[in-house]
Amino acid sequence: MLLLLLGIFSLGAKAQQATFSQYYASSLFLNPALVGNYETLALNSAFRSQWATAVQPYITTQVSLVAPLRQRGFRKKHYGGAGLTFFKDRAGDGNFTTNMVMGSFAYNLPLDRKKLRVFSFGGQIGVVQKNFDFASLEFGSQFDPHSGFNPNLNSGEGALKDNVIYPVFNLGVLFYYNPKQSYLFTGMSAYNGLVISNVNMPNESFIDGQTSRVPLLFKYHGGFEIHMNSKSDISPNILVQYTAGLMQVNAGLYYTYRMFDTPLGLLAKTDLVLGGWYRVGDAAILSIGLDNQYYTLGFSYDFNASSLSRVTGGLGAYEITLTLRQAKEKKRRRFSTPKI
Repeated sequence: MLLLLLGIFSLGAKAQQATFSQYYASSLFLNPALVGNYETLALNSAFRSQWATAVQPYITTQVSLVAPLRQRGFRKKHYGGAGLTFFKDRAGDGNFTTNMVMGSFAYNLPLDRKKLRVFSFGGQIGVVQKNFDFASLEFGSQFDPHSGFNPNLNSGEGALKDNVIYPVFNLGVLFYYNPKQSYLFTGMSAYNGLVISNVNMPNESFIDGQTSRVPLLFKYHGGFEIHMNSKSDISPNILVQYTAGLMQVNAGLYYTYRMFDTPLGLLAKTDLVLGGWYRVGDAAILSIGLDNQYYTLGFSYDFNASSLSRVTGGLGAYEITLTLRQAKEKKRRRFSTPKI
């Protein structure tokens, strides 16, 4: 029974890598090369609650601090970025939890003098801790035929560990074309990113003397932003993830509309961002957010479209994201990626 439980658990861990629907709001969790795209100090945070209608909710949170790297001198040339990410995932009633801390670094390689085309190369190194509360489980050997379950009986799980710690290493690259045109003119930005996660394939086994390697995780994310007029943008995007023979595809678009264009205050040059997505075979996603030079606030909801919808009633997960940034420029800057 115990081996069957661990086998199912192992398959589930490999098949379900933690992910965010608003993946650009958790950019360091998506691609370490994205840290090179930040030109000011920024704090990112995300909270996700999933499957609360069917079981104890699965809670995922992350917080990232990002700082640009600049050369000394009058112009202070921006050549990359560094970041620190804290991540926590709690499955169900807390029997299984994952904690992670990651350091990120990216270097930008401009392909032209005006830096309209840039390659960013990024790396991450960190530590992952996984905990499994075996004490809260009930094993067949602990059932007495006369009195029922007796926690004082030997469960036979002496070879199990309730805590696993291992290092992890990720690599990423990003290419973006960003003309940084004025909002008074039309134009287009484009971006493509590739990531290889778990490069070192660490051992995550909870059984002493056995090996269970974390599989490689490959990601591609890309899209473009079409600046239609002084008030609106449209941004189609796609995210493809592949690991252990399984693939996940997330496709959709953002529509951005300039609501306020005041020069100062928390509503300065504020955009309304609407999004619609489909995670193939899993969920339909709707999002809404506000974005300006000081902050980005986003909310999204996943409507379950898989066979699990018979249990959840079609309800899935919600996410809340918040990015706070140090305002730098007085005029609006064109970014090369969406914010939520």
